[in-house]
Amino acid sequence: MTKASITVFDKTTIRKYDNIWNTKWSVTDSEGNHINYSGHSTSGQIDSTRENDLFLLADLL
Repeated sequence: MTKASITVFDKTTIRKYDNIWNTKWSVTDSEGNHINYSGHSTSGQIDSTRENDLFLLADLL
């Protein structure tokens, strides 16, 4: 699957797609926080162990 590593202010975040259709992806940071995203044409879902709203929204882009 496709994977990207993003480093901002010495913190690394790994983003990867979890299925072949790229409708599910996950983000894990260097502190062990994990976010699962899934999206369809009419709805979506976010499951997170982190409470930072800005972090959640930024990874939707």
